[in-house]
Amino acid sequence: MAADDERNILLDSIESGEKLYVHDLAGGLLADLTRIVDGGEGLDGLLDAFEAHGYRLTLFHVISPDVGAAQSVARWLSLIGDRADHVAVINLKHGKPPSDFPFWYGFTDAKDVAKGGKTREKLLAMGGVEIEFPALPAGTFAKLDAENIPFTRADKAGLLTITERAHVAKFLRDFAAALTPSLPFLGL
Repeated sequence: MAADDERNILLDSIESGEKLYVHDLAGGLLADLTRIVDGGEGLDGLLDAFEAHGYRLTLFHVISPDVGAAQSVARWLSLIGDRADHVAVINLKHGKPPSDFPFWYGFTDAKDVAKGGKTREKLLAMGGVEIEFPALPAGTFAKLDAENIPFTRADKAGLLTITERAHVAKFLRDFAAALTPSLPFLGL
């Protein structure tokens, strides 16, 4: 998203007036987004432009066990607060909550000092929600990823065993159910 014309796609896409737009942005692009309208000085102008056209952003924050995931969400919250809806997506590929996500849920260290969890508390207090992104067995995922096959077409690809296709079907069912708390943010 380094080039201005690529960066501007996010905002310019609303020109067609669709009810819902989905942009999958790589982590670490926050600085690029601040340059779309605000010259690197925040996101207020970008948010103003979306709001002027009747749109409200919904951000899906992917949560991993790393401290960086919680820090990233904290940066977003400090820049835009409740001017957008926030969905924390706990990526179960990395383990089970809460113990495998110490910086998101918080923990007490060996010196009895409480650490982490503040960003999660802030997100939830602002009306954000959490959902869980189910884990797909690594081998099944690897086969689909190598052939660039969407999960929704896995059953027809002729690549997976019956068991692996069942893994994908379960993943899709579980993810559809997990999305439920976020659907109102998407107008669905």
